[in-house]
Amino acid sequence: VARAGVPVHPGVRVSPKNPRVVYVYEAEVAPETVEALQRRAARIGYLGAADSPVRVRVSAPAPNSLVEDGGFVPDPDGDLPIGVPRPGHTRVWDSLYESWCERGVDVARSHYPALRHQVTYRSPSQSVKDVGLGVVAVWLQLRTSVSGRRVTALTSLFKRSVLAQHERIYGEPAAVLHGHSDAQRGYELARYLALPDAGFAHSRGRIHGLALWLPAETDAETVRRAQAAARSIRQLRGGGLRVDVYPWAGEKRPWAAHPARWTRDGSVRWATAFPAIHERHGPLTLAEVSRWCAHAGLPEPLAFRADRHPFVHGAVDLVPAEVNRPDRPGRPYSHIELVFGDPIRGPVVIGAGRQRGLGLCVPVSDEAEERPQESEDD
Repeated sequence: VARAGVPVHPGVRVSPKNPRVVYVYEAEVAPETVEALQRRAARIGYLGAADSPVRVRVSAPAPNSLVEDGGFVPDPDGDLPIGVPRPGHTRVWDSLYESWCERGVDVARSHYPALRHQVTYRSPSQSVKDVGLGVVAVWLQLRTSVSGRRVTALTSLFKRSVLAQHERIYGEPAAVLHGHSDAQRGYELARYLALPDAGFAHSRGRIHGLALWLPAETDAETVRRAQAAARSIRQLRGGGLRVDVYPWAGEKRPWAAHPARWTRDGSVRWATAFPAIHERHGPLTLAEVSRWCAHAGLPEPLAFRADRHPFVHGAVDLVPAEVNRPDRPGRPYSHIELVFGDPIRGPVVIGAGRQRGLGLCVPVSDEAEERPQESEDD
């Protein structure tokens, strides 16, 4: 309708089950701005690459009847990646529109770079309890990868930097972040995780990312401050390491730094990428490993196997000096493979060294698994 200026290409178009889509923004907007947005929205007749006819309206505040079914909430542990704008996209769109006004249909989207930027959201179908027993406050990516043998040095630097930035911005960090308070003695403390490339046929065990995990009972303000402190880190330096870091912003590569690699559900088998430190001396039995899982907030496994050497490609085979702290008595450690009765959602971390990232597990598929492949445009 009313589109005689361009050729019509018949084709298949898909209509969603619920044709109404609602975007809700928590922001204070002046009445005159709302009125201007309403006038512009009323002029929109088509939307998307398929030129789907739409009707758009703006209201403030949003009627409760439109949002009562819940919404898609930004969440690093969510189940759905959604494309969103990022800084610089608006300038590209403006340039594309100006070229179209000047040259008309000769301007094609293929003349401009693909604008792909995905952020993970929690969909209404994913209940809060499915997100996991804890929360990953932040995901970081390394500018250059680090050998997996430096895992304890890297996570120690990560922890020290988070605490230093927290002290600089907010003051004394919460006990859950450093674990030095008597009130925080127990099993649920912050976990500073290094994310290696492991579990695939050509994995090399190099570390591509970092993550800060906090227990489920951590209050929202502590999570927010820890997230801000971690996101403000730009470089980790010390102990022979010097690596630039930046917040993960939806990049698909490297897959080892992607949250979905560590948080996805659907796997009943998990194997350690870094060896797990035994919590007690003595024989390693199913009852003992079940005790580890209980301390880590995991259900009881149905079976396990253990060995000093890794079970999956890329998992790191560390020597005692790379596992044990120099000022602490040495503990035995093993690579572990766990089998659960139901699919488990990660990150899965077990053993006495999980606050330092040791005992981090990767999901194990029954079939040969390969990294997701993306086109060069992604």
